[in-house]
Amino acid sequence: MALPENRTKTIFRQCQLCGTHPLERFISCNMVSMWQCPNCDLLQYGTLYAPEQYDGAYDQIYGHRLDRKVYTAAMRLNRVAAVLDTDHPRLLEMGCNLGATMEAARRRGWEVVGVDVSEDVVSYCQKRDYDCVAIDGLHLPFPDESFDVITAWHVIEHVADVRQTLAEWRRVLRPGGVVALETPDASSPKVQRRGAKYGKFWRAEHTYVFTPQNLGEFVKQTGFELMDQPSVGRLTDLPLANTCYSVAHRLLDGLLYATGNHKAFQIFARRVETVPATLPLRRAA
Repeated sequence: MALPENRTKTIFRQCQLCGTHPLERFISCNMVSMWQCPNCDLLQYGTLYAPEQYDGAYDQIYGHRLDRKVYTAAMRLNRVAAVLDTDHPRLLEMGCNLGATMEAARRRGWEVVGVDVSEDVVSYCQKRDYDCVAIDGLHLPFPDESFDVITAWHVIEHVADVRQTLAEWRRVLRPGGVVALETPDASSPKVQRRGAKYGKFWRAEHTYVFTPQNLGEFVKQTGFELMDQPSVGRLTDLPLANTCYSVAHRLLDGLLYATGNHKAFQIFARRVETVPATLPLRRAA
């Protein structure tokens, strides 16, 4: 993968996935510094938001169109349900935001717990009678093997350490449990075509941007078996999307992928018994 932008500097910073250094630097139109691994294409950039930086901003950034977000969450949970081995799972929602996924899960009769770094978000969700807990770091305040499924929609790109985060998620997930992720796709044709001019894609609050390949490697290295990696996009922008998606979402996903209009991907992975030895990742010939 090659983004058509300024590669004028290198930084002797190690890639968090494969250990390669130096990393190549280029600048987005938002003047966000990013470093790309020349071996595995992992993009590492930005600064890690402190929890207090999220407080008060959710209503402005993420709080609009909550009903639409609940519908989107319900469609996501349809996919999650299809890979679970129980009809009544206990779900942990990472980055629960204003509660769209928790509401969708509650309507399905699932037990659901949400966590978020924002005290404002947690207070808002608790007032709506959701089981929601504030976290301020990597550790999750739950016993080992206490959830059947973990969902994390647009969360993994914000964390400081991907491996440690996935390992902690694995700890609270029962054997055979499922983790479901969604994150922006750096290998999307639209991103490749527009590069740094695609200002909406390059967010200063992100710490990583992944491809399905390099995030898949992180997932496999931390004790999960990949089940599916579908591309996703703004399905509600398509005609009759609300009807068609619930019936044939894979057909629409294929259309988005074929036309280069997807800008994110999902990962569904199952916890396995053993964590494999980490091997150096090398670009395929």
